[in-house]
Amino acid sequence: MCYRLDLVQSSHASEGKDPDYLRITEQRMRKLFTECDWRTLRDITAESFRRWRAKQDLAAKTLNHYLITIRTLLNWLEKQGKLHGNPLKTVETTRKAGGSERKRRAFTDEEISLLLKAAPTDAYRLIIRTAVLTGLRYGEIAALLWGDLRLDDARPCVMLRDEIVKNRNGKPHSLHPDLAAALAAFRPADAVAHDAVFPSMPDMDDHRALLAKAGVLYVSGDRYADFHSFRGTFATNLQRAGVPQRAAMELMRHSDRKLTDFVYTDVNLLHTAEAVSLLKSYGEPITPSSTQNEEESTPKKSTKKCDKALVKKGRELSANVPICRLEKISEVTEREDVSLPMSSSVSMSQEKGNGSGGRARASATLLSCF
Repeated sequence: MCYRLDLVQSSHASEGKDPDYLRITEQRMRKLFTECDWRTLRDITAESFRRWRAKQDLAAKTLNHYLITIRTLLNWLEKQGKLHGNPLKTVETTRKAGGSERKRRAFTDEEISLLLKAAPTDAYRLIIRTAVLTGLRYGEIAALLWGDLRLDDARPCVMLRDEIVKNRNGKPHSLHPDLAAALAAFRPADAVAHDAVFPSMPDMDDHRALLAKAGVLYVSGDRYADFHSFRGTFATNLQRAGVPQRAAMELMRHSDRKLTDFVYTDVNLLHTAEAVSLLKSYGEPITPSSTQNEEESTPKKSTKKCDKALVKKGRELSANVPICRLEKISEVTEREDVSLPMSSSVSMSQEKGNGSGGRARASATLLSCF
């Protein structure tokens, strides 16, 4: 007996599974049946699955999800008496050293521009903008309905439903004003609330073809630029824009900030050099010179204000004192050596018979400055 894929999907869906689970299952089944060339259930073999898996560059965890999906379906058909034995029962799960996940990178601003320019349709361009400006996952974007969008609100947002988000905790998600305007312009005039925003989504083959057309590397070193990299680009751009850590974590809908900081943020695109240049330097630029080096090597003597050591015994002169108030010059007219704008040196002699007079004349000259 031959079963077509749509009959198998209808039988599996009769169990009342979660809509999101059914959507993901359908995507995986279509990919397997198409790329393994399974036209009927009789075409499904362990060897054909292994050949398909060997050609994939998907992460080990993702490949195991494909195996579990098809194996679960075949087990159900076997229990229903529609299949005699599960042909994939002996297929082992694949492993990756250390159990590590695929490493992804964020797209640069230039790469995003190249992808938008190379996108074949307006819908594809808007899907890219939605992914990079919201951080929504591929499945969440595919499940968006026009009734989920609040484009005319003062603060545009998308109301994420519980059944389409990974943690089953839907909540409003803010939209960039430019993206909201683009979505409003893209909406068909006859669209109703339950219509899909993007009825057709690009698959991985479309994505890789777009990267090649735009001249953007899919694999750089050990890091990939798949569709989920748009979510990493969103997280990285939040960091680059200086968004507080808690706000970035909320926009990414993460329960652990380590996911936001260490998994989704691409540190290679952070402005670390600019950040360092903003720090206080704690010093002035120094121009090397032999004179300066000599001065720096010679210890400087400490000088204090009104140091008594400045006044020596014997007949010496103090420094010139500025005349600040010209109207008081009459107080020192008996001295013939007064001139403008500086007073002449004041005798600080302490010789017998002239000490008190000298001090009086010096005091009169100093007072003329205040």
